[in-house]
Amino acid sequence: QEYVAYLLSQVKQHEVDTGVRILDWLSLHFYPQGGEFSDVVSPGMQMLRNTSTRALWDPGYLDQSYINDFVRLIPRMKSWVSTSYPGLKIGLTEYNWGAENHINGGTAQADLLGIFGREGLDMAIRWVVPDAGTPVYNAFKMYRNYDGAKSTFGDTSVSAGVPNPDLLAAFAAQRTSDNALTIMAVSKVLTGDTPTTISLAGFPASGSVEVWQLTSANTIARVLPDISYTGASFTKTLPPQSITLFVVRGSGPTPALDYFTLPPCRVVDTRGGPPIGGPVLQGPETRSLAMAGNCGIPPTAKALSINLTATQSTTQGYLLLFPAGQAAPTVSSINYVAGQTRANNAVVPLNASGAMAAFVGQPAGTTVHLIVDVNGYFQ
Repeated sequence: QEYVAYLLSQVKQHEVDTGVRILDWLSLHFYPQGGEFSDVVSPGMQMLRNTSTRALWDPGYLDQSYINDFVRLIPRMKSWVSTSYPGLKIGLTEYNWGAENHINGGTAQADLLGIFGREGLDMAIRWVVPDAGTPVYNAFKMYRNYDGAKSTFGDTSVSAGVPNPDLLAAFAAQRTSDNALTIMAVSKVLTGDTPTTISLAGFPASGSVEVWQLTSANTIARVLPDISYTGASFTKTLPPQSITLFVVRGSGPTPALDYFTLPPCRVVDTRGGPPIGGPVLQGPETRSLAMAGNCGIPPTAKALSINLTATQSTTQGYLLLFPAGQAAPTVSSINYVAGQTRANNAVVPLNASGAMAAFVGQPAGTTVHLIVDVNGYFQ
């Protein structure tokens, strides 16, 4: 048992024994250990800052420092709490990715803030407060006061996916005050522009977009003219090392997804057999599964209704199913112990290519088989 989980279980047992609750928060300090917490801005260090934020959430990211492990810190903290002391809030009460006076520090900070919101961290405190006017300070402003009139990023999280978070990160949320969809795009590349297409789902297919941007010039500016979009998508070329906020205001009805039944069909069986077979899943692997085109699943499907089964596991673990190329959720799709066969129902979103991913929450060197039977889809 990991130390923090053990410590929480002991504190929880004290509460059970005495009836006195002595803990409300689980808070940790976390600093990257590869030299990012510094003023070094060599190309290699900048690229490391771009990738090492994944240690906070990505089950497939191997920390490149001496840690040399799959940290997945925020979901891990949530797992400790749910297992050992349910009801606690979680926070990072010290963190810092360095380069406060360089745009690389600004893009890292924007990435961090997006991760904190998306992953459901309850509190985060940067050590120390950045000096006013620095790129890191302005990264905060992009979320909290981008126009100088206290306008903010949204407060209801919306799923956002990108092909490669080492090059471009994206976060989205809808703003309750005016229903605008806010999308934060963080271009991490050191050189060269990034042509970007933003595709919307579950939001009006036409409307207008304000664009606000922080670049290496270290000035937050509105990029005019505004974008008018139709067909539920729009394009924008992003400068290198930039933070771009899209404020999307739809002008039509929000399209609803319809559900279509399918004859029950086994689409995945890693024990062997079409259409998607083995090999066996390995811990802690993330495997992409191309679902569209199999078992009657059309390329237009946005999500699947499935029954999933985990079987022949060599150790205790869990599986996460989610859109391929996007951040893994913090809640497992199924949990199991060694040798157990367990099944569960789920609705799993697909990415734009009709693929989902399966992450194996098990130690390296262990295995589990996955079976997926599909019975319907949403589009």
